Amino acid sequence: MASLYTQQGKNIRKTWFLMTGFLVVVIALGWVVSQVYGNVAILYAAVAFSLIMNVTAYWFSDKIALSSTGAKEADEREYRELHRVLENLAITAGLPKPKLYVIDDPAPNAFATGRDEKHAVVCATTGLLRVMSRTELEGVIAHELSHLWVGDLVTMRWWDDVWLNEGLATWISRKAVAATRPELEPEMARAFMTIKALESDALEGSRATRSPVDDPVGVVEIFDAITNDKPASAMSMAESVGGEEAMRRAVRRYLVTWSWGSATTEDLLATI
Repeated sequence: MASLYTQQGKNIRKTWFLMTGFLVVVIALGWVVSQVYGNVAILYAAVAFSLIMNVTAYWFSDKIALSSTGAKEADEREYRELHRVLENLAITAGLPKPKLYVIDDPAPNAFATGRDEKHAVVCATTGLLRVMSRTELEGVIAHELSHLWVGDLVTMRWWDDVWLNEGLATWISRKAVAATRPELEPEMARAFMTIKALESDALEGSRATRSPVDDPVGVVEIFDAITNDKPASAMSMAESVGGEEAMRRAVRRYLVTWSWGSATTEDLLATI
């Protein structure tokens, strides 16, 4: 049976295949158009365009994301605690320590980017660092590291299933924090996050975990406790019934079955 690692290897090969396919198609179109108009400069332009797009998309996507947010590399002396949190969690996950960046923004937020785990970046806002305790910060950084570990192996088919990405990442992050800081009583922390999700769920203006999304522009509004903590808590409940090893096998089966593709809530439930 294929493992996650063999699927990740296939994922990388298919990424290169798509990039090569894009290169060939654009150059072929450029050649056809250049023949029609009798202008070889069109072919040269198509070659240059395809090469620039491939190089930019693969090697510089992280730099584009960081530049668009105004992120700055986190100084190890100024952000010593944040570097320690990231390093400890990376060691636990068996990942190289990603580069660490900080955005001067009062809104609490974080994200991860990079073409693979060896060229990864984790970024946090100053607002996040101000409002969160070390324990909470560990949970957020572990969440971002889980995105890097799973990568684009499986993603949701449409934004209404965004909980598949976020809920799974939150569930994995709780595992990582429990492994690195068992003295924090992870069961209590899990109960607290479950209560937080239930409180959000009880609000009059709340919504279902899987909610229709018609316009991707407004998708940022659904990245909250309903798509993060609530499904992670549901997965923990299923794990408490079926057992930790059974849940681990089920998640592994889901990731392998739908690797290099997109999945829905029904796909996850059918796999589990």
